[in-house]
Amino acid sequence: MRNLIGFFCLCVLAFACEKEETTFLPTNGVALELHAIVICGSTYDIGNETAEEWGQRIVDLVSADGITIVSFELDYVEVENPGFCGNCSRTGDILKVIAAEEDEEALRALGFVD
Repeated sequence: MRNLIGFFCLCVLAFACEKEETTFLPTNGVALELHAIVICGSTYDIGNETAEEWGQRIVDLVSADGITIVSFELDYVEVENPGFCGNCSRTGDILKVIAAEEDEEALRALGFVD
């Protein structure tokens, strides 16, 4: 009987320590995307760097300008016809951000879209 009670106590402690991972997103956030472009001469172009380095660099740049980025992730979409504007073309890399609503216009001015 003592072994059964000890086993039951261990089970209760094991389940008590398991916590669900929860994340809280602000209710006043906006989701926007920035498509990576090469060779346009802009600060936001992807250069000789990986998509991860480019995404982190962009987030750091806009954060330094006072824009609040709540979270970000990278995505990739195959680009069949890149569509050139002069010598600019999309790479298929996409930076998706969730930012504060009050920063939406500033991000759109930098080239972020829905």
